[in-house]
Amino acid sequence: MLAYLHESFLTGWVLTSCCQSDGEAKVHDKEVGRACSRHVNAVWNALSAGGSSAFTEMSKRCDLAIQTLFRPEDPVLDHYIRKTHEDLKHGIRDAQVMIDRSLISCWIAKKFPDLYNRIPNDARLLHPSITYHHSTLPDIGRFISQSLIQKDWKSNLILNVICNSIPCLKRNRVAFLAEELFVDPSTPVLVNIMHGLLLGLYPNTAKRPSFEQRVRCASELRSMMTRPLQEQARFIYSNLNLLKLSIMEYVWYACNTFIVSEKEIICSVQGMQTFFDICPNVADAFRQETLQSGDWTWDRLDEVATVCVDRCVRTCKFRSGRHAPSKEVVVKWRRITDDMDHLFDAAKSMNPVNINGLLWKIYHRDNPNITVEEFNIIDHLHSRCKVYPLPCNLTAMQCSAILKRYSSDHFQMENMMKVHICMKCCNKLNGFTVSSKLRLCMQTNQLRCASCGLHNSIISVNMLGKILVIQGASYILCPCCGTFKRWNHTGNEFTKPCEFANHYSNPRIGTSLSSILKMSSSDHGGYYNDIKNRKSSKSSYFKFEASDTNSTLIKNGRACCKECIRCGKTSNLERVVVLNAKYGVHIQLYLCMKHMLPRYIMKFVIDIKDLARACVNYDRSRESRRRCGKKRRIMTTG
Repeated sequence: MLAYLHESFLTGWVLTSCCQSDGEAKVHDKEVGRACSRHVNAVWNALSAGGSSAFTEMSKRCDLAIQTLFRPEDPVLDHYIRKTHEDLKHGIRDAQVMIDRSLISCWIAKKFPDLYNRIPNDARLLHPSITYHHSTLPDIGRFISQSLIQKDWKSNLILNVICNSIPCLKRNRVAFLAEELFVDPSTPVLVNIMHGLLLGLYPNTAKRPSFEQRVRCASELRSMMTRPLQEQARFIYSNLNLLKLSIMEYVWYACNTFIVSEKEIICSVQGMQTFFDICPNVADAFRQETLQSGDWTWDRLDEVATVCVDRCVRTCKFRSGRHAPSKEVVVKWRRITDDMDHLFDAAKSMNPVNINGLLWKIYHRDNPNITVEEFNIIDHLHSRCKVYPLPCNLTAMQCSAILKRYSSDHFQMENMMKVHICMKCCNKLNGFTVSSKLRLCMQTNQLRCASCGLHNSIISVNMLGKILVIQGASYILCPCCGTFKRWNHTGNEFTKPCEFANHYSNPRIGTSLSSILKMSSSDHGGYYNDIKNRKSSKSSYFKFEASDTNSTLIKNGRACCKECIRCGKTSNLERVVVLNAKYGVHIQLYLCMKHMLPRYIMKFVIDIKDLARACVNYDRSRESRRRCGKKRRIMTTG
């Protein structure tokens, strides 16, 4: 008998030589990679001629061998799928993405073998950037935000579907649109979103369909997306409950990942927090019940989705007065004692993670000796002070605006993106009186909180591409003026221009700052030359008396009048208070309107060195703008 037939099927090759009797030895092709010269039907004919018992036994073995194969049509593809499944079993991170690259190829190899053979070998797998993944799903997050503001839910198909899918929203008797209105250019977007539910693409998905069912779901949805809009609309309208369940899981994923501020508003509605708690379990139960065997149909999927959606809505009990009375759970405030100060060092990482269980792995990896009680305290600190990532397009807008404003001074660019927070003060019960007064030690260069006196509780957060939430208040970095503004969920934080965005002086060149550079590089109080030749032949000198507590500005031993330190003007002056770091005192300087720096730069000027560096860099930027403007005028006129 052919005892090696099972092994031949597993390796993708089929034995073609058949034994003439039971006593003859088996013949195996020893040349690796040589294709078979006969088809497997020859084996079946020989076995059936040899006897019914042998035929029955080998039939069972061959059926088992074929079931263990993923793609018997292509041995190379089968080996790739088998290897990626082994990687998935061993916990490789991107193994599922590598498996999903072959879904469409497996469908083509099974349904259209001639077409599959004509496809080049390097084009049979999807590129990882366009394969099935939660990051490649359509981005309809802005429609979720609009559903909280707009009242006209009949103007847009996606908006109408979202508003009828989220159970917490008051729909005001607004049902789904008519079937003829589903013939819309956005209909393929809704079909595409169904991939997330049927294939289990979202992170933390506990139940995913088997490989064969993933191939079938991906192929049927892909073929549906290539059909006319009328057929797609008919398909969507006949599976509305399946679409609702897909949108519900998409909203759960988007609110927990990207639109966290909108999630806080949604969770304020009664029963919506319950929806966010049970939605992943409902979706996993749907996939476990329907997509583990091959006997499913679209009508069956919609029928089970109807039960799941109804079960989820009934559990939420979102309408006022329709829910069971329950007490509000008050989160216990944790007091940070003096012996717990070492936990601030572990909490300074500020990992933007919202998935349960993942934070414990991160902190336990960095601090193996951390206990569960200490981790709960760190988690409590992060619950009052969180960091969320901004979408990539908003981060790109911030980067371009910051480079446009602060590209001349990289030191200032680095400082304006950072915000310093005292985590112990953020843990106070009175959340609206968070102290932000910090002191800088000139010797150790350490920041200390003026309220609690600690320095290890101060964290520095880079706000580029992030949202900082402190006790429910959201803050973002304004790239125009460099301040940290409150995010009030209006949607105009990145579209409305900043009030200081056009605060530029006229592009006129000032004088050099050689004397100010001497002031900043000098090691003592000393005398400093004026930076511009006056009408008088005598030069002016400035001296800072360190013994005077008021830091009186003295000119030639006498108190000088108010004048610009750059040009000597005495009108239209603005006072600038800077720090003399050598003696730890503040001094008052005056600049005219011509040489006064913009507000978004002056807010980062602390001492004399900062003032000198800012003046030099700002003059260079104005000089470059003046030269560019002159070149443009020459090109237009000449």
